[in-house]
Amino acid sequence: MDTEVGSYITPAFFSVVIAIFIMTMFLMIFLTIYMDERTKHQHTLQQAIFHSLTEAIFITNEEGNILSINEKGEEFFHIKKQEVSGKPITNFLSFLTKFSSSPQDQMYSTVFVNDKQYRICVNITKATFEFMEQYIISVRDVTKEHLQKKQLEEATNRYRSLFDVSPLSIVLHKGEEIISVNARFLKMLQFEHGKEIVGRNITEFIDKSQRQHIKNRIDQFMKLEDEDSFFIDEMKVKTNQNHQLSVQATSIVIIINGENYIQTITQDVTENHRAKETLQYLNSHDSLTDLPNRTLFHQIVKQDLWKVEQENKQAFMLSIDIDRFKQINDAIGHHGGDQVLIEATRRIKSCLGSNDTLSRMGEMNLCCIPHKRKKKYFS
Repeated sequence: MDTEVGSYITPAFFSVVIAIFIMTMFLMIFLTIYMDERTKHQHTLQQAIFHSLTEAIFITNEEGNILSINEKGEEFFHIKKQEVSGKPITNFLSFLTKFSSSPQDQMYSTVFVNDKQYRICVNITKATFEFMEQYIISVRDVTKEHLQKKQLEEATNRYRSLFDVSPLSIVLHKGEEIISVNARFLKMLQFEHGKEIVGRNITEFIDKSQRQHIKNRIDQFMKLEDEDSFFIDEMKVKTNQNHQLSVQATSIVIIINGENYIQTITQDVTENHRAKETLQYLNSHDSLTDLPNRTLFHQIVKQDLWKVEQENKQAFMLSIDIDRFKQINDAIGHHGGDQVLIEATRRIKSCLGSNDTLSRMGEMNLCCIPHKRKKKYFS
C-alpha cells in the first residue's frame, strides 16, 4: 500500500507543486506591493487635498481626539499641528460635545480666537480609513457673510418699517401685479386689508383713458437695468367705493434678487385739483351772476371766430344794456340793483340754447353770442 502511494509522488509531481507554490507567493507579494503603493498613492492624494483646502480641517478619532489639522486650520486657530495632536476637539470647538455619536451635517456657532469673535460653519463627515473610524471636521469662516446678512436684514427691516408707517401711500408691484401695499395706500383706496388688493392688477384702479399709457410705462421700467430711473405721472384712480381721486404718482425701479420691481409713491391731490379748478372758475366768472367774465368771454370769442372761419360761416354778437340801471340802484340800493341784474340774467339765459354764450362785460352790460337766430328768442 505504501508502495502504491509513494508511486504517485514522483519528482515531476513534486516540481509542479513547488512551481505552483512559488507562483502563488510571487502573486501575493505583487498584490501586497500593489495594494501598498495604491494605499500610499491614496494617502498622498488625500494629504494633498487635505492641505490644499481653503477651509480649516480637523481629523479626529471616535473619541473626539485630534489626529491631524491642515495648514488653514493652523492659520485660522493660530496653533501648530504638534501642539494639538491627541487633544480633544472640544478645546477648540466647545459646542461639539456629542458629535461622535450623532454627527450633524452642518452647524453654525461662534468661536473666539485670540479674543476675536468669529462666526463659523462646521460640517462633520464620518469616514473609515485603514479600518479605523474617523471624523473629518471642516470649519469655514462665515463672519463676513453673517455680517452682510445681518446688515441686509436690518436694512430690510428699516425699509419695511418706513414702508409701513410712511405718511405717503406706497405700493410695490412687479410689472402690473401688486406685491405689497402700506396702510396709507389701503386707506386712500378705501380697503380694509392688504389681502383684498395684493395680487391684483394695478391698472384695475386706473381710469380707462390712462390705462394703456401706464401699461407702456410699466413695460418700459421692467426692462431697465439700473435703479436711477423714475417717472412722475398724474392720473385718476378709482377707490373701492367707486369714488374717483386725482393722484400724483412717482415710480422708481427697485432691484430685488436680480429682478425688477417698481415702487410707486402716490399722493392724493384731489383737493388741490378742486381748489385749482375753483380758483380758475372764480377768475373767469362773475361772482354775482355766475356768468363768464370779460377774460373768459374774449377766449370764447376767439374760439368761435376760428370755428366760423374753418366752417366758412357767419357769426354775430349781441350787446345788452339794462335801461335806467343807475336810477334803479339809486332808488332801491345796490342790493336791489343786484337782484334786478340776477333776474335779468335768468330771463335772458332762459331764451338761449345750451351752446349760446352770455357774459357780463360791465356793471350793467351783457354780451351774447347766440348760435340760434330765431326771432322768438329776442322778441
